[in-house]
Amino acid sequence: MIFSFFLITFATSRIWVYLALKGIVPESFTENVRGVHIHHFAYGILTTAIVGYLAFALPKEFFEKWKLKLAAVFGIGLGWIFDEFGMWLRLEDEYYLRQTYDAIVVLSIIFINIIYLGNFWKKLLKKFFKK
Repeated sequence: MIFSFFLITFATSRIWVYLALKGIVPESFTENVRGVHIHHFAYGILTTAIVGYLAFALPKEFFEKWKLKLAAVFGIGLGWIFDEFGMWLRLEDEYYLRQTYDAIVVLSIIFINIIYLGNFWKKLLKKFFKK
């Protein structure tokens, strides 16, 4: 769930920015807030922080009911964050940096390992940490 929403959000963000540059769609509502350009990675950080807090603070019964919805929102936040990974890594206002695409590939590989090879890694770690 997290991985799906992560990829959907990343792709949607990239497509939206490309289309906005061509004048096909309007620029985002976050483009300029009182004269300050707010990048969507800031909203991603806020989103993941809120979901992380709720994951710890919610009662177990409530969390179990909302787990998939929180996972989706967390994936959206990660997509926003890593869509501008190169920007916050280099602290430059440059959207098209190679590091962003590299980060998406690395995170995708990690997610795919967790999703499809989770049991393999659990067994390997048990063997490694066995006393």
